[in-house]
Amino acid sequence: MSEPTIAIDEWLKELECHSAESQEGLTAVEIVEMTGRSEKQVRMLLKKAHKNKLVEVKRVLRPRIDGIMGSLPVYIFKKK
Repeated sequence: MSEPTIAIDEWLKELECHSAESQEGLTAVEIVEMTGRSEKQVRMLLKKAHKNKLVEVKRVLRPRIDGIMGSLPVYIFKKK
């Protein structure tokens, strides 16, 4: 079964309100949970958005499930 096609602009509008809530950015897992889309689809759209310079990728320290701090990629969406 193939993933449904989504326009990047439509997807970015969906994330605008969520991006404003998080100053340090959103992880791919957080985006999956917020949008209800599959992880594969979210990662594909993040790659396209990054290629088109619509998203900035940074790394932040956050605690892992075992309590140890780890570096995670976060995505900051740029306003058009």
